Amino acid sequence: MEARFYLRVSGAIFGLICLGHLMRIIFGWPMVIGTLEVPMAVSWLAVAVTAGLAAWAFARLPGNSDKWEG
Repeated sequence: MEARFYLRVSGAIFGLICLGHLMRIIFGWPMVIGTLEVPMAVSWLAVAVTAGLAAWAFARLPGNSDKWEG
């Protein structure tokens, strides 16, 4: 698999997950797994983590490597 394709796809997936959690926070949607109601703090953490992963994936695309070293 080509690295450019992988980075674009993974960045887009993490971006969509981030958007879903952000929408949950904005609209106050509940999330229930079995009988457990997931607190909003989990979505705040998920937004931070997935936004960082999406940004990292897009920054690592060839041609963007001069912006972030590491």
